[in-house]
Amino acid sequence: MDQFDGRMAGYGMNPECVVKDEKMCEQDMNYMRNCYPKMAKDLLNVLYETCDEMEYEGSCMLAQYPDKETIYRMVDTIYEQSKRMEHMSIKKEPFLFDNVELTPAQLEEKMEKDLLLVLLCDEMHRRRMRYQRRNQLFSTC
Repeated sequence: MDQFDGRMAGYGMNPECVVKDEKMCEQDMNYMRNCYPKMAKDLLNVLYETCDEMEYEGSCMLAQYPDKETIYRMVDTIYEQSKRMEHMSIKKEPFLFDNVELTPAQLEEKMEKDLLLVLLCDEMHRRRMRYQRRNQLFSTC
């Protein structure tokens, strides 16, 4: 299937379906990210800025196998940038903690649960898109 015959190689979809699928995927990811805790949403903005700076030809971010040390340095950079921003201080989410001071153990638990929430949203999105792609194999746009 070297020639373009109106179908994307290996997918059996025409280009319009691919664009539609990409838009649906982006909308779903945006929805799932709205479920993130506030701190994760704030960090995500700093993360986007950092990734925008790293998105160029030859960037280590776009390498087939990015170096783990480079990824860890990027995390450190994002963390340091986020701490310089006033709005990045730990804020209580009213629906979870109404005017309650958290003990260090409670704060650690909250942060671990927040991380799990982000990981869960990302995994749900990945599986939702996989489910949609599988269904599209047996239907049309």
